[in-house]
Amino acid sequence: MAYNQGVGEANKAADQMQTVGFQSGSIIYFDFERPNPPSTDSSVQAFVSGWVSQLHARGQNAGIYGSYQSAMVWQGAGVVQPDAIWFYEIPGLPTVDPFCGSSPCIPETLWNNHQRIHQYTQDPTGATVDHDFADGPVAIYPIGTITINVTLDGSPWPNASSGALSWSLTGPSPATGSGVPMTLYAEIPGVYSLFFNSGGPTGGAPVSISLAGSQTLMPKGSLTFTFNFVSGGVCRATNGFTIGAACAPPPTVTLSANPTTVSAGGSSTLTWNSTNASACVASGAWSGSQPTSGSQSVTPGGTTAYSLTCSGTGGSASQSVTISVSGSQAPPAVYLAAFPQTVSPGTAVGLGWATSNASSCTATGGWSGAQALTGGTTVYPVTTTSYTLSCSGPGGSANASVTVVVASATPSVSLAASPPAIASGGTATLQWSTNGMISCAAAGGW
Repeated sequence: MAYNQGVGEANKAADQMQTVGFQSGSIIYFDFERPNPPSTDSSVQAFVSGWVSQLHARGQNAGIYGSYQSAMVWQGAGVVQPDAIWFYEIPGLPTVDPFCGSSPCIPETLWNNHQRIHQYTQDPTGATVDHDFADGPVAIYPIGTITINVTLDGSPWPNASSGALSWSLTGPSPATGSGVPMTLYAEIPGVYSLFFNSGGPTGGAPVSISLAGSQTLMPKGSLTFTFNFVSGGVCRATNGFTIGAACAPPPTVTLSANPTTVSAGGSSTLTWNSTNASACVASGAWSGSQPTSGSQSVTPGGTTAYSLTCSGTGGSASQSVTISVSGSQAPPAVYLAAFPQTVSPGTAVGLGWATSNASSCTATGGWSGAQALTGGTTVYPVTTTSYTLSCSGPGGSANASVTVVVASATPSVSLAASPPAIASGGTATLQWSTNGMISCAAAGGW
C-alpha cells in the first residue's frame, strides 16, 4: 500500500509540474517533516521507493525533505534512493553535514555529489527565520521574456526623442510602464496582451500593434510587441488601437535588379512594388514619375545606382539598387602581409593589407567577417594558420593569402636513410621530418 501511495503522490506532483510549465528533468521534494518511529521504517521505505521510481518514469528527479534523523531510513537497503535530500536541523550550522555529537549523522558516502540542502537555524528554540545552505538541485521555473518596442515611420523610436508612451501588459505577470524600448525578464509563461494607454512620439499617430491580441508566452520563450506610429495625422487610441480616419500607415517600397551584374553593353531589368503609396519618382541613373509598381529594362554604361521614392498619405519611403558592369572596369588587386611570419604560440602578429579597384572585402581562414579596403589588425595564432582576404569590385574579384608559421620552442630536423648501407649502384630512400621550420635546403650528396 505504501509503495502505491508513493506512486500516486508522484503522479500528482508530476501533473502539477506539467500544468504550471516545468519541463522534464526538474526535481520535486516530498515533505516528510518530523522523524518517524522505527515501527514505520518499512512503510516509509516503500513509500520512498514508489515516489522515486514513478517520478523517474515521468521524467523528473525525486527528492525527500525532512529531519536529518530520518535520512538513513530514506536510503535503507532495498530502497530506491532519492536523487537529493533536503534535511532540517535545529539548531544547526551552515554546512551540508548535520552532527550528532562529534560525528556526522549522514555518512559522507551518501548523497555526496552535490545532492544535499540543509535547512537550519542557530536558535535552539527554532523561533527565528530558518536559513538554507544549498549544495543540491532545486526546481527552476522555465520563465520567459517580453520585449516592448515602438516604431515611428518604420524606424525604432526611443523615449529620448520626444513624447512619452504609457502601456499596460495583461497576463500571468501583468505590468504597466512608460519606458520604451523595454524588456521584461522572469515572466511567467501564459497568455499576454499589450494595450496602449496614451502618449507616443510627438506628432505621431498610432496605426497598429505588431502581435496584436492575445499571445502565448511559452516556457523559456520570448514575445516581442511593437507599437507602430506614423508622422502627422490625428487619431484616437485607447485600450488598444482604434484607427481614426486621419491615420494612415507609412508607404513601403521594394526595388530590385536582375541581374545585378552585366557585361559592358548588357541590360538588366528593374522591378519595383510599393504599398500605401499614390506616386513614385525615379532618381539616380533614371528619372521622372513612375507607376507604384512595374518593371523597366535599363542598359547602364558603367556601374550605376538607381533609386525610387514612393509617397502617400502616411509619408514616403525610398529604395536603391546598384547594377555593376563587368569588363569595363579594372580588376581588383589585393595585397596581404603578416609581420612576423614565424612566431611562437600565442605571439602577436600584425596583418596588413591594401587593395585597388575593390568595393568590398571579406576575411576567411584564421579570421573572418567584412574588412576595410585598407587596414591592419593583430592576431594571436597558436598553431600554423592561413589568413585569406577576398575582395570584389566592378571589375571582378581577387584574393590574397598569407600563412603564419607557429614554431615550437626548439626547432628540430631528423633525416634517415633506408637501408643505411647499400652496394655500389644500389638505391636508398631518404626520409626527413621537421618541427618549427618554414624552409629546408639540401647539401652534400644531394
